[in-house]
Amino acid sequence: MTGYNKVFAPLVVLCLLLLLANCKHDPPVGLGSPADPDSLYIGRPYSFIDNSAGPTAEYRKVKVPADNPETYEGIQLGRMLFYDSTLSLNGHVSCGTCHKQQYSFGDNQKLSQNVHGSTTRNASALMNLGVNSIFFWDGRQATIEDAVNDAFTHEQSPDINTAVRYLDTAGNYRYLFKKAFGRPKGSDSIIDQVKIVKAIAQFIRTLRSENSRYDAYARGDAGAYLSASELSGKEIFFNQQEGDCAHCHVDAPYLTFAFQAVPMRNNALDTVSDVYQFPDIGYGK
Repeated sequence: MTGYNKVFAPLVVLCLLLLLANCKHDPPVGLGSPADPDSLYIGRPYSFIDNSAGPTAEYRKVKVPADNPETYEGIQLGRMLFYDSTLSLNGHVSCGTCHKQQYSFGDNQKLSQNVHGSTTRNASALMNLGVNSIFFWDGRQATIEDAVNDAFTHEQSPDINTAVRYLDTAGNYRYLFKKAFGRPKGSDSIIDQVKIVKAIAQFIRTLRSENSRYDAYARGDAGAYLSASELSGKEIFFNQQEGDCAHCHVDAPYLTFAFQAVPMRNNALDTVSDVYQFPDIGYGK
């Protein structure tokens, strides 16, 4: 063997060994790791309280669409978007601007303020919407997702391309969208209006009142009580000659009267002689 071959042959063998060492099978495609920002991981499923048995069995089940299952990551993302005013046209109005937590995520003003000025209606409370199938005073939407998209489009009036560009570069939004909805497929975007709406809808479905002091009192839980003033209010609420609130706000036990027996029923507090005299005919349209 020549001196050249003595040097070349071991080099060839070494190269072959290195190639073989690196020729491993590709790892299986799976959900990946939550720590991997580019994985297919879609988040931990969020579970509502199981009311299938026990004293709260009569709670209505929250309606969750098959194409928008709740995850902790989706809800976290939705909460951030709910309070992010940068998404609005003027950069100053978020969902939370009008839907204030201290008022059951509603507004204490007669008319709310959006990017264009005063609205024609008050921003309604968002508590316990997961059991509803009709939304807005005129009942124009049938799902929370549609209602969120409606309000997002009209009240905040974003330039959606500008909003997406902002989310694409702000903080860790890209990471959070991947955690909530997975890596996009094909030409799909990591961030788009559909995912923004879905995340906010997930957050809204968690705004539930199902274990209030009244619930505990009605169940007869040990130590549960109502004050004298609250007991008086309860009497008025159920008394047909006084408040008669329960005539409409009647429901299965422990629902905290979250849903009317007849959706969109008028409360007869308006003094008009004809339906067309209502300042806002709403669902009556």
